[in-house]
Amino acid sequence: MTLLFRTAVLGASLLLLTGCAANTLESSVSPSTAEAIAPTSNPVDETLETVDITIPASLLGDLTDDELYQMVADQGYVGYARNPDGSVTFRMSLAKRDETLQSAAMSVEGAFAAIASSEPSILAITHSDDFRSITIEVNQEAFEATDSASLIGVDVALSATFYQMYDGVAAQDYLAKIDYLDADSQVVYRSETFPPEVAN
Repeated sequence: MTLLFRTAVLGASLLLLTGCAANTLESSVSPSTAEAIAPTSNPVDETLETVDITIPASLLGDLTDDELYQMVADQGYVGYARNPDGSVTFRMSLAKRDETLQSAAMSVEGAFAAIASSEPSILAITHSDDFRSITIEVNQEAFEATDSASLIGVDVALSATFYQMYDGVAAQDYLAKIDYLDADSQVVYRSETFPPEVAN
């Protein structure tokens, strides 16, 4: 994971998770019951009133139960549960999920902007609404001559999966297909998929 990605995305994760929303709802949990939720088998089910979003341990750090409870209370979530792999599943209302997802989209677009500004040969980074299909428009010759050409895709893909995480996509289903578009010819000259094992 590169320094650029850590700065743009991990910082955004803390912003989303530590109570920066303009309005919060009263939490329905207490420190003694906050871990009692059971994650649903289908995290994003629009017929339900709540949604479960799982955040990897790597984005949360070593938070105590008191800190997690305070996060739940500050953000207006319903509750949380620790998972055996160290990740934490937060339960929230659909409205809160939509609010958080909008913030996540803005954060990822900010990360894309930072990536583009770090490399003059990148003219634009565009994406589908779900951040699973991404186009990087470049000056091909200049871009391929840079040392970062092979790393940019990783940063972009990691940023895209940050959004997908808040969209309720299971970690094993994260996907980012990246097309490299030459600005002069308007031809996609290279494509790559992350993770690589789902390329075909």
